[in-house]
Amino acid sequence: MFRERSQEVSSLKPRLVVSYDGGLLTLDGATGKVLADVKRGGFLRLNPAGDGRHVVVSDGDVFRLFDVGLIAERHEDHYHYYVDSPRLTSARIKAPKAGHVVNHAGRTSLFSDGDGTVQTFAADALKDGKLDPSEIKAFKGGDAHHGVAVPLSNGNMLTTKGTEKERHTIQEVDPSGKVVAETTDCPGVHGEAAAQSNANGDVVSFGCTNGPVVYRDGAFYKVPVPEAYQRSGNQFGSPSSPYVLADYKTVKPAEGAEGVTERPTSAGIIDTASGKPDAGSKR
Repeated sequence: MFRERSQEVSSLKPRLVVSYDGGLLTLDGATGKVLADVKRGGFLRLNPAGDGRHVVVSDGDVFRLFDVGLIAERHEDHYHYYVDSPRLTSARIKAPKAGHVVNHAGRTSLFSDGDGTVQTFAADALKDGKLDPSEIKAFKGGDAHHGVAVPLSNGNMLTTKGTEKERHTIQEVDPSGKVVAETTDCPGVHGEAAAQSNANGDVVSFGCTNGPVVYRDGAFYKVPVPEAYQRSGNQFGSPSSPYVLADYKTVKPAEGAEGVTERPTSAGIIDTASGKPDAGSKR
């Protein structure tokens, strides 16, 4: 759906949304020109909404919807393209300590760190720029913790379990809440990336502090690493490749030194098809 002031164009050019201390900048992806500067206080985290047009903003105790202004309207066998001014919409989803947002299998999941609740919606529900409460499904994922949830193509969900003090469990749960697969060997679980699926379904990698865990063929596989401590909490994957790119941290934080950040000089490449890691990609 487009607004009355939308301008029709021959094609859409990428736009980049950047958060800063004071608002949201929208840039022309080719030139870097500032297209909009939307003022908004607080620490804002940005996440693709899954429809190619909107960005989900993690903003304190609420998820907000930002419209980048790139509009593709299907008309029989072709598309019409429009551009509009980027804007923060009125759509908002309440979520204590709004955290990770994940798009997969045509759905988007929102994780609330403050109460462990997961809320999901179909990515195409955003075509009108709104989110009706009836379009959102929610379930209690467990105790409050910094977690993440991944919708699967079989209708199930991968979700973390833990508390504010510790977390080490990932479960696959069906729509009724029944646990169909589980691993407890992922201490400090953080971050995820979907890779190329196989004949048996989705493949997803998770970061831990003792080497990654890969969900494949309906089960969890531990990726062996040579270090006692190895954290790969930031991961990036592609549906067209079995390889996942991850950071590779090997220095365990000293107790009481949470503010000290390791600056790794290596990146990890996880082969999700075999579960074998390669930590040698030096930067």
